[in-house]
Amino acid sequence: MTASEKKQLEDDALEYRDALLVEIQNELAVNGKTSEEAFADRVTEELEQSELVDDYTPAFFDHYEQREKKHYHINGYSFSAVDGFLNVFVTKFDGDEKPVRMGVSDIRPDVEAALNFIKDRNSLKLTSSEATDYLDCIEIINSHMGTTESSIRKFRVYLLTDGIVTDNAKRTKFPDIETKPVELLIYDIRSIYGLSIADEGRGTLQIDFSEYRPRVVHCVPAGESKDPNRFRYSSYMGVVPGVVLADIYDEYGARLLEGNVRSFLSTKGAVNKRIRETILRNPEQFFAFNNGISVTASNVRFDEEGNLAYAEEFQIINGGQTTASISNARFCDHADLSKINVLMKLTVTHDGMFEDDKQALLRTISRASNQQNKVSDADFFSTHPFHVQIEKIAEMTPAPSMSSTQLRTYWFYERARGQYTQKQMKLTRAQKDAFKKEYPPKQKITKTDLAKYRYSWDEKPYSVSKGAQSNFQAFAQEVSTIWEKGANDRARYNIQYFKETVALAIMFKGVEDLVSEQDWYTGSFRANIVTYSIAMLHNMLARQFPDRVLNLDQIWRMQELPPVLLKLFKKITKQVYDEIVNERSGVTNYTQRCKQKGFWETMPDHVDVNMSGVASLQELLVSKDHQIREEKKARIVGKMLSGVELQRKVMSKGPSFWMEVQNFAYSNKKVGVLPKEQSALTSIIRSHVPQDFTCKLLQQMLRRCQENGFIGEL
Repeated sequence: MTASEKKQLEDDALEYRDALLVEIQNELAVNGKTSEEAFADRVTEELEQSELVDDYTPAFFDHYEQREKKHYHINGYSFSAVDGFLNVFVTKFDGDEKPVRMGVSDIRPDVEAALNFIKDRNSLKLTSSEATDYLDCIEIINSHMGTTESSIRKFRVYLLTDGIVTDNAKRTKFPDIETKPVELLIYDIRSIYGLSIADEGRGTLQIDFSEYRPRVVHCVPAGESKDPNRFRYSSYMGVVPGVVLADIYDEYGARLLEGNVRSFLSTKGAVNKRIRETILRNPEQFFAFNNGISVTASNVRFDEEGNLAYAEEFQIINGGQTTASISNARFCDHADLSKINVLMKLTVTHDGMFEDDKQALLRTISRASNQQNKVSDADFFSTHPFHVQIEKIAEMTPAPSMSSTQLRTYWFYERARGQYTQKQMKLTRAQKDAFKKEYPPKQKITKTDLAKYRYSWDEKPYSVSKGAQSNFQAFAQEVSTIWEKGANDRARYNIQYFKETVALAIMFKGVEDLVSEQDWYTGSFRANIVTYSIAMLHNMLARQFPDRVLNLDQIWRMQELPPVLLKLFKKITKQVYDEIVNERSGVTNYTQRCKQKGFWETMPDHVDVNMSGVASLQELLVSKDHQIREEKKARIVGKMLSGVELQRKVMSKGPSFWMEVQNFAYSNKKVGVLPKEQSALTSIIRSHVPQDFTCKLLQQMLRRCQENGFIGEL
């Protein structure tokens, strides 16, 4: 990167910081958080959506021990059993007009405060008699300090700051804790901005393979793409030394594994056992016995001898079990990996490909490489048309006006991370003010928010409690399954669905505020209390009013939570909190308890509020027959909109695309072309406007082509 490019990047980062600070101030006004909490939540959301962190749990602890002159400070934690990384997060938030520039001496006290928490955790545990989030973090550390497959392998400290940190400070090293290595990861405003503008999915992973010499990853060319105009890629066959594969996995962890690979990864089972036995008993035969790994990458460089020297976006799309097993064997069994070699199929995408074409290629390769697993579109949900549809509905659906000015506002659906903030960049102050009037900060819903709101109401609080990304993946699986059934089923994702989602967002945020105001609230487990309380309201309404349902459209029209529901939630949230922290079962890790489906299934036995005598509640209930009629109306409209959208997509691909589809179908016996499909193809290739049934025929044939290796999609 040239000096001018670096300067431009920093200027853009500073402009992003200004917009972010305004967003955080609005967050304080809406949710009553501290600026430090709001900043931590915002940045960790970026990290989760980038798949750099799994299941962040807020756990604020800030204490100075006068006698020992020690500072202890964390804002939250996460633990991944997949790679064994225990992450603690600490913020250094300033919020001034100009960012503070920091060196080693500036960041060291904050990092050491987080490390002190880990080192002295058991003495800190004795200082609290209340149930708090940070005690769960301590329990997780203590229960995973062995050398088993589920043990902690590395402590990582994430320092999050709105300042600018020098490169030298980012390279600061810290000693091991109880034989576990410590890694420092600093996300200053430049790094945070980089995450927000990155392509959908995880942040770019850069691996310098020269660091692993004298062991080398030798590769030989195995083919080039046949369609250089659209899909430019090269294929290689390579051999990865087992030591190198274990080293890079220990360094980068689950970031190496593509999302669907991680979802199938398990440290137990017959496959893992067979791989482990080969490593320990017949390491020299591993190459012959194992299927190897499939990898995609970009910006690859080789040395003069054909050895892999550097790669970006290095992703294992098949072979996660092999990779994790090799690393586990070294960590748990002290296995000698010097005789292990792993076959690698490497696909390298070239510069110049359109992003849509690139994503289509990667999805096709991933599906083909994982045919032995059940891989659905949920595994690639970040680019699913569901998001596009919800975004379009949001853009065309103004919220009911609640002021005398009749100002029209909209709810903003953020289908790409950082979209709300980025839309305000490059705007003048007047334009920014106009944007925020039309799209108020409190009226923003992210992808993970949507999943959280819907699953709370669907009585799946245990899924919501597992964290934003885990819950989102479960939600994605459900939506993708429904979407693939056809237009009749996907028509449920209509304007009514959007309005109900907004109503649930209003409910969720209202209950968050309510919990924060209660005398019994200790500052911990708010997210768990809220999702369980909303699930309990739905559960109790179903039991006490079996023929009626809550009219969410009423909340949409009011754009606020009705007083009667606030009163009910005041009772429900207290009972839910008491149940979360009860010690009947002897469980003291309350955060983990909330992730268990069994805990939810027993909650209705202990939480109950009699609502039958609440007269004003009756006004918010409608009959189930009424709801069914409204859903049918909305589906008809939604189906019409879906048909129009499908027609637009079919026409937008152009005659040349459908000519490619036709040629592929005729050249592949498994696909074939039916007479009706040929008529449809002829029509679209001649640029005729297709009718609804023609579009469906073309979509049906394209799907068959994709299942048999065709690269390209609507």
